[in-house]
This record gives sequence, C-alpha cells and structure tokens, in this order.
Amino acid sequence: MFISLQIQNMAVVLDGEFSSFGELESSVRQYEKRNFVELYIRSSRTIEGMKKRAPKRMFNDELKFGELQYACIHGGRNYNSKSKGARPNQQ
Repeated sequence: MFISLQIQNMAVVLDGEFSSFGELESSVRQYEKRNFVELYIRSSRTIEGMKKRAPKRMFNDELKFGELQYACIHGGRNYNSKSKGARPNQQ
C-alpha cells in the first residue's frame, strides 16, 4: 500500500510514497520541523465513504483514507460559505 503526498503550499512540492499512515505522519512532522510550519488535515475522505460514492470501484481495504489534504495553519485556503445569508423563520 502506498500513499502519495504533495505539499504545494509555499511553492514546495514533495512527492513520496509511504507504506503506512504512521510513516506518512512522521514524514509530515519532520517536514514541519525542518520548515518551521504547522500543518493540519484540512479535509479527508475515508475508503468507506469512497465506496458509498462509487460502489463498483475497487479500493484497497488495508487503507483508512483515500484522500488527505494538508494545509498550513496560516496559509490554508479561505473558507467559502455556501450560505445565501438568509435565515428562515427568524421573527
């Protein structure tokens, strides 16, 4: 099982393959220490969730996550609200 990591924040691109999630996390922590940044998991999609969306597609059951998106705590993407600003039944 392999996980591919790409960090594109601050014009840095890392691309590596990891045999486990623990190995990925330790690599991310080392990256944080080397570059003096803090990263967090901005969004993720589990294999179970991906199976619900695409039941005919085959997934590796040994993995927990199908997608992980890391972001810097200071330079992550801005939150885009989908709200229209209307609050119904507020009298």
